[in-house]
Amino acid sequence: MSYEKLVNGQPITLPDADVDYEVDIERIHYTAGTTGRPKGGVMTFGVFYNIVTNILINLDKPIGPEDIYLSVGPLTHAAGLMMMVYYSRGAKSIILPRFDPELVLETIDRERVTSVLVVPTMLAMILRSPRIHDFDISSVRRIWYGTAPMPVEWLKEGIKVFGSVFRQNYGMTEMAQPITFLGPEDHILEGGPSQLRRLSSAGKPALGVDLKILNENGQPVKPGEIGEI
Repeated sequence: MSYEKLVNGQPITLPDADVDYEVDIERIHYTAGTTGRPKGGVMTFGVFYNIVTNILINLDKPIGPEDIYLSVGPLTHAAGLMMMVYYSRGAKSIILPRFDPELVLETIDRERVTSVLVVPTMLAMILRSPRIHDFDISSVRRIWYGTAPMPVEWLKEGIKVFGSVFRQNYGMTEMAQPITFLGPEDHILEGGPSQLRRLSSAGKPALGVDLKILNENGQPVKPGEIGEI
């Protein structure tokens, strides 16, 4: 069904529905990664509102109607969440039926895409496309990445191709993300060991969350020690 047929004849008034942000369930979002049993994370409308708000308040550049966001992953995952963030700011969204490196590059060129979210393997496949230099990718102002560790060499290669447009968000299904992030200013290709080490990290704590790394006894761990968020 086309968009025009879907909206034709619909009422212009807002739906007559009251939502309790603290109680009413917006979704049950399942999380398991690749190693665990699926667990249903119950999200109220308030939790979802806080996720969108937290992403927006941790931006280094505002999102607006001039942005064009490209969804290349499943909308049940981070790609769909980020699409809702762009949608809430009036941006245009383009949804591809599947991930294909050449199709991504072609769409960026044709539609003048400004933002896209990728997982590390997607970035690697795009960078290895034999046709990467056949398309104009200069419109891209933000490449979001996350959901898995990003090899530093892939990230360095990506910065050389796309420029200083990369941003990592680290989060969890169960809470209002991002928990930590790496902004474009943190993506330093040259510098001392402490600066370069940032590229292999999950970033610094985000605004809007309280973060602790605890041991099995619930006590904070020291820098360099293993713990749990």
